[in-house]
Amino acid sequence: MSIYDEAYYNGGRGAYKRYVYKDSWKKRAKGNMDAFPDAKSFMDVGCAKGFILRGYVELGVPIEDVYGYDISEYAIKEAESVIKDQVECCSVFDFKPTRQWDLVSAYDFLEHLPTERMREAVKILEDSSAKYLHIMLMVEKADWDTDESHVSIMPLEEWLKFFSFELIESSRDFPHIEMAKFKRV
Repeated sequence: MSIYDEAYYNGGRGAYKRYVYKDSWKKRAKGNMDAFPDAKSFMDVGCAKGFILRGYVELGVPIEDVYGYDISEYAIKEAESVIKDQVECCSVFDFKPTRQWDLVSAYDFLEHLPTERMREAVKILEDSSAKYLHIMLMVEKADWDTDESHVSIMPLEEWLKFFSFELIESSRDFPHIEMAKFKRV
């Protein structure tokens, strides 16, 4: 049994009560397109059901220019039908990119990985990106966070040691989350 099964996404474990598509995913896709205007192709690492990928497609990004992967067999099986062929089930450590993407995003992802493998995981993200990374970094544990799979939580300064890309900017999304934008140097 995988920890990232139906119970994880639909209550019982993890931070989600019911993981369904909402307009906020399309807004996040639009925000990325506005923040990185020269990005024309998008990959989401830890994409779950592919909601942000659906947002890109709804905003006019050609289907062949969106891609995502996630370790959860359940989430990939439940992926949005419009992007079903653009997602795959695999671990970041097993992912073999066949191309580079202008923007690689990873939301609710890195905190699930063991710190001792973080440099390896970040290198894979950087190798997959032609231009930019947009990464959610968990910088402190929230009081309400009961997700036991959140194993890597550290201050922003510690996170930055894993990246070779240049930090463009970062901002607090929630009191415990830092949204970091990086570019290839």
